[in-house]
Amino acid sequence: MKKIISKGFLGSLVIIMLLFSTTFASTENAGIEKQVNGMNVNLTFMSDDVVTGSNDLMIQLHDNNDKPVDNATIRVLADMDRTDDHMDMSDTEPLQTDLEASHEAGQYMGTLEFTDSGEWMIKAYITIDGKESVADFTIAVAEGGPNWYIIGGFLGVITFIIVLAAINKKRKSIRT
Repeated sequence: MKKIISKGFLGSLVIIMLLFSTTFASTENAGIEKQVNGMNVNLTFMSDDVVTGSNDLMIQLHDNNDKPVDNATIRVLADMDRTDDHMDMSDTEPLQTDLEASHEAGQYMGTLEFTDSGEWMIKAYITIDGKESVADFTIAVAEGGPNWYIIGGFLGVITFIIVLAAINKKRKSIRT
């Protein structure tokens, strides 16, 4: 009877710890919204923090009636904010990506690979029926690194399993 309770307890605890550790990975940024030429332009990064390295982004377009705009082409340029920069970075090229239309109307997806932490200026060049509009955004890019909440959660689960296995092995050796 004790083995059944022990295994059920262990299984429940492992599931709870895994669910707890993965909740930190599934969050999404609220986004930054701008009004440009009668359109609502919402820039959203798909992770909590925008960090150096690869970042998935989404731009949503809606007209004044909140109807999705799905006939646009969007090119995004990202450049470091050099207004108070003490380093000479005049020879660096801005990052550039063309966004692809998503399966949802009015959503456009892409990826930017930020090279440095700091303030970045994002310009979204939106072309609809040959007319171009520009939406300007400013974002803060943090230094990239591992997600310690997820790593800590998995380490906790692994440690717990190893300790329980050692206790069970010791119990078996005492009985025999």
